[in-house]
Amino acid sequence: MLRMQFCRFDECIFIRCTLLLDEATEQISFTCCTFKDCNIDHLEARGIESIDNTFDKPLAEKRKEFDDHLAAVLRKRSE
Repeated sequence: MLRMQFCRFDECIFIRCTLLLDEATEQISFTCCTFKDCNIDHLEARGIESIDNTFDKPLAEKRKEFDDHLAAVLRKRSE
């Protein structure tokens, strides 16, 4: 009897990570997880379940938005 390996992650927080699935991982589930600045672009099509997860913007993008907003506020003050 062939048994599939099933990995499950519930309410986890992943920060600055790259998700890699090895050949033995056939099914994986992410439920109510938060992904902050993670590389999840090239996951192969396997049994991946994703329910109620949060994917935050990359930290570099958030920093740029903050810097742009701060510069605008400072310009407005100096007028």
